[in-house]
Amino acid sequence: MKPTLTLLTALVLTPLATLHAENQPARKPNILIILADDLGYADWPGHAARDLTVPNLEKLAQAGVSFSQGYVSAPQCSPSRAGLLTGRYQQRFGHENNGCTQAAFTAGAKTLAEHLRPAGYATAAYGKWHLGDALPSHRPVSRGFDESFGYGEYQKAVRDGTLGFPGAATSPQAFNAQVFALRAADFIQAHASQPWCIYLAFHEPHVDLEPTEASATLTRPSSSDPLRQKCLAVMHDQDVGVGMVMEKLRALGLEQDTLVFYLSDNGAPTTEAVGPGPEPSQGKAGKEDDKAANGSRNDPLRGRKGLVWEGGIRVPFVVSWPGRIPGGQTNHQPVISLDILPTALAAAGAAPLDGTQLDGANLLPLLEGKEKNLPERTLYWRYADRDLLAVREGKWKLIKCKTPSTQLFDLEADPSETTDLSTQHPEVVLRLQATWDKWNAEMKAPINDPKPDKPAKEKSKKEKP
Repeated sequence: MKPTLTLLTALVLTPLATLHAENQPARKPNILIILADDLGYADWPGHAARDLTVPNLEKLAQAGVSFSQGYVSAPQCSPSRAGLLTGRYQQRFGHENNGCTQAAFTAGAKTLAEHLRPAGYATAAYGKWHLGDALPSHRPVSRGFDESFGYGEYQKAVRDGTLGFPGAATSPQAFNAQVFALRAADFIQAHASQPWCIYLAFHEPHVDLEPTEASATLTRPSSSDPLRQKCLAVMHDQDVGVGMVMEKLRALGLEQDTLVFYLSDNGAPTTEAVGPGPEPSQGKAGKEDDKAANGSRNDPLRGRKGLVWEGGIRVPFVVSWPGRIPGGQTNHQPVISLDILPTALAAAGAAPLDGTQLDGANLLPLLEGKEKNLPERTLYWRYADRDLLAVREGKWKLIKCKTPSTQLFDLEADPSETTDLSTQHPEVVLRLQATWDKWNAEMKAPINDPKPDKPAKEKSKKEKP
């Protein structure tokens, strides 16, 4: 009997099969955004801290590009998240502080999930939201995410006994990272055959700090500060959660096809003085700052959460995509959380929904080594709670507040912002102020959430006989 496939036929068909494979469209990458809460600049592998035990985050840094000058668009939780998820300065929507949690979506802002859905992406959000939780129309499933599981669902599952995570029912705060990571891993498993986008927003190391027993008892370099020890422990818990997700990617063969972003929503809420000159006198300061302290660190940077010195807005910032981006790099270009959305869309081959104009930049040419530098641009900050503004252009950064009024720093020579150069370079001060004024004219005033209506008190009336 003659074979059904002769040698000649095989030789003819093999090139055709190869050509067919080469013409197949490349798989769209998965998008994974991992957000820490109140993690300081120092507390990242390769920065200042040496007492952290975070092997999975170390692997992530080694596999990707670590940015030494990674910024967020606000020094506080809610506005920072609004900027990250929309790719636009949150002031465009009046979403400027934690009293404006509904502003971005009230103004019709679109999230990364809404932009990716038309491109065939499955989408999910797990963990802290802080973008209008009180209104159903502002929750993740109404803003482009197919599935979500946050703190409300978490606590309800604990009460109902349906959480399904051993030990969490007796200490729910301590198992935040593992519970949300498990949800993310399950979603990855269920959608392994299609591209997906997951927004995984951990609570750690935000107060209240409640580590698992396993992390709390882990041997570390000694410290006399119990708050620092708790911070180290909850960061290990977060690292365990990151490991659960990354292990799922490896098990399914998806690690090479997954674009991962890791950053913090703002700098650490330390109790140290802001540095040379008096403290800003506006807004919630003093005891409120002390309550927010979590043992994380920003050194060698000046400032803290809630302020626009580097310690409040410069954060750990890593991008990893093993299948496309060479790993083990440290990049010193200034980047910002607004860049995440346009970078993810470029990777997915998707356009912004409804022609939305984005404020961030596509980082892929820089990450892939096709470009040595990003196009020149200016970065802006405005934080109404404390009447603060900042603008960065090249090496120069201008900060203004009522006390002290104006400061100018050369960040290349002085990243710790110790030497005010405003009197030596008045022309730079005037130029940066004019640039910020032009940007500010395009922004809206802060739109605080409406206060809930109080039920009217009924007047008691005596019944007539």
